[in-house]
Amino acid sequence: MTKFINKGIPLKTLYKDGTFILLSISEYKEYKDGKPTNNVAGQKYEVVDPLSYDKIMVKIPGQMTPLFPPEVLAGLRENGEKVLVEFVNAIDKLYLRRDGSSISVEDSFSAEDVLLVEQS
Repeated sequence: MTKFINKGIPLKTLYKDGTFILLSISEYKEYKDGKPTNNVAGQKYEVVDPLSYDKIMVKIPGQMTPLFPPEVLAGLRENGEKVLVEFVNAIDKLYLRRDGSSISVEDSFSAEDVLLVEQS
């Protein structure tokens, strides 16, 4: 497992279809010295894989404008619409998380961009 720490695993290796249901969009802040600043670092997309039902959060560093304003997405979801997306050059980078005396392996998902998937 340690061979994969801090290495980028293509998201399509883990989720073959690569299409996800979009649940929410929010910005995330830049961190400095382990603390969040007021500077926006990019957008994060909470999605679910329609086959495995895995819920993941994918960050897009440097993206200042989201695919939709969060309130537009909320309105679509309230109307029962499924919004499907796919990510461009998405990776999963495993890292070690230390919490007191325990250590766990965590996922960090990121991508270059997000695209709306047209539904037929």
